[in-house]
Amino acid sequence: MWAWIWSWLLSFWKTAEEEIDPIGQEELELAEVLVDKNFEELPCHRMHVEYKAVFTQYSGFHVPMNFEGQKLVYEVLETRAHGSIYDASYKRQFLLNGKDSSKFLDALVTSDIESE
Repeated sequence: MWAWIWSWLLSFWKTAEEEIDPIGQEELELAEVLVDKNFEELPCHRMHVEYKAVFTQYSGFHVPMNFEGQKLVYEVLETRAHGSIYDASYKRQFLLNGKDSSKFLDALVTSDIESE
């Protein structure tokens, strides 16, 4: 089972990297992405700019797509070696309420929702 999951993840990463860098250049030069000034910035926006992020638009926000000069595989390896922080503040949030909402959530996530 894990071998299949790992194989699938590797194929996704390879595909994603090929989309960004289809000819496998040693030094990746990403085109500047045009961003609408009316979109909101994430709390970490200044830090992303400092580290030369290339932005795109998602759900009304400027979000980093990649970092200039870095391939996706390097970001994955860096995360595995040292960890990373993912700013998900722009993602949608859902409010679940009702008598059995905690039981429903317990079936979806690894945390023990009912006891919290």
